[in-house]
Amino acid sequence: MSQNNVILSMEGIYKEFPGVIANNHVDISIKEGEIHALVGENGAGKTTLMNIAAGIYKPDEGEIYVDGEKRIFNSALDAFRCGISAVHQDFMLVNTLTVLDNIVLGFEPRYLLGFLNYQESRRKIKQLIKKYGMDIPINAIVGTLPVAIRQHVEILKALYKNTRILILERSRRKNSSLLL
Repeated sequence: MSQNNVILSMEGIYKEFPGVIANNHVDISIKEGEIHALVGENGAGKTTLMNIAAGIYKPDEGEIYVDGEKRIFNSALDAFRCGISAVHQDFMLVNTLTVLDNIVLGFEPRYLLGFLNYQESRRKIKQLIKKYGMDIPINAIVGTLPVAIRQHVEILKALYKNTRILILERSRRKNSSLLL
């Protein structure tokens, strides 16, 4: 599988749950810089397909390619290592920590001797906030922030970790998922 600028390709994706076919041999290709929206009724299989791309579910059939190389995701960590992150409608933030702490959690910056180096992270986060036109107070406690800002924190967390493919799940009431 080698197509120009295709960073993610899912071919013949089939996923079945007891009594329900969620994805019936779905094909999708994403080129670098593209934005795709999956729109459909509840139960159409949008979230299932995105969960397969993010390594949360394994397809029963089909293949996933990242940069033309066949990949098998056994976990979300496998997808993450390929540059794929998902931001779900249920946030994965620690409400008692600051925005900065939530973003670097699990990826704490360190000096050569192992001491924490928040100065570099603060610089990188401020760059991302400026680049994407966000207004996020990085020293604020996440639990004190409005829901919209918390969602931005989740997105910023993915961008900080060098995500190349960002999957955004909109509210189920909106009937759509977004793949960036």
